[in-house]
Amino acid sequence: MAGSKHTPRSRVLLRAGLILGACLLLWAFPPFHLVKHSRGTGGSSSSAVATAFDAVAEANRIWSQDIRAGLSKATKLQELVNALQENPLKARSLYGVQAGLGSTYYFVSGSGRVVSREGSRLRVALDEAGTQIVELRLGPVFGNTVRDGCGLLNVNSFPGLQEFNALSSELNALVEREVLPALREKALPATSIRFTACAEAPETLAPAGTPLLTLIPLKAEIP
Repeated sequence: MAGSKHTPRSRVLLRAGLILGACLLLWAFPPFHLVKHSRGTGGSSSSAVATAFDAVAEANRIWSQDIRAGLSKATKLQELVNALQENPLKARSLYGVQAGLGSTYYFVSGSGRVVSREGSRLRVALDEAGTQIVELRLGPVFGNTVRDGCGLLNVNSFPGLQEFNALSSELNALVEREVLPALREKALPATSIRFTACAEAPETLAPAGTPLLTLIPLKAEIP
């Protein structure tokens, strides 16, 4: 009988020993490990694409090839102005271009006479009476008018919006370097000017006496 009184205690000690041994084994040889992963530049295909995209090189290619070749496709400015004065919304649907779901733009070529220079804008009269006035921006150039206004580019042709926006900035910089310096120097009042340019399409006709369009020139010639 005395021996039987110690049996439950022995079993408890044995069980405790087994549990302790199991814990020691788990501590020494864990069944899994937590590993911290670092984010490298080559960790995803999108990062690799973004790294591979060279906005400067692509902008120079588009500027020297696509845009230069596309200048001849510009709408005649006088034709657009006549349509705007008749029905701005109809003109927008007939002559407007888009690169996606954003703003609508006009891509035009025209000529006129420099009326005045007001700050960073050059006023040009398209007719002898001076009733049809447009403005040419002399810089700086912001926004997406250059990129989207010529209607030659599609956002789906580029890796993503970040790359597409970087391209826009580089094209704006090319206009500032390649077009605007000579325009600022030579475009004096009463001089004649020929140009190809882009403009964001207004939703309504400009009030009388104000410019019908504000244009960013992609090419400008002063005879």
